Amino acid sequence: MVNQHSGIYQETNGTGALMSHRCLPPTLSKMNAITVQNKCRHRTALFDHKQLVAIGVDDTGHREVVGVAEGMKEDKASWEQFIRSMIERGLRGVRLVVGDRCAGLVSTVNSMLPDARYQRCMVHFMRNVLSKVSHVFV
Repeated sequence: MVNQHSGIYQETNGTGALMSHRCLPPTLSKMNAITVQNKCRHRTALFDHKQLVAIGVDDTGHREVVGVAEGMKEDKASWEQFIRSMIERGLRGVRLVVGDRCAGLVSTVNSMLPDARYQRCMVHFMRNVLSKVSHVFV
């Protein structure tokens, strides 16, 4: 399997298995939850390959990747499985989750991280707004 378009897949390929057993830092105040979608080629077929990625931020601002799940969807079941795996590895103290507003992530944060607030990623928000109004300013 070779990614044709993005270096992100090469950087994270194979690390998901290693990360799924790693203990997490004791205090993460913020978590950025994103979906990385890559076009991949396997033999003659081109397909989308998704990864769920969580980047934790502690109170000092230090960031680190705390979770990677290969081949997942953006639905509630996938986000629940992903966040449950991080809770089992010690995810505690998250007060803010930033993401792209997919329904599965929002409901999972509300149910599994009750002390955390959800905030929509401003980059995704601006992209959505500009996709609707950009033709007016051209």
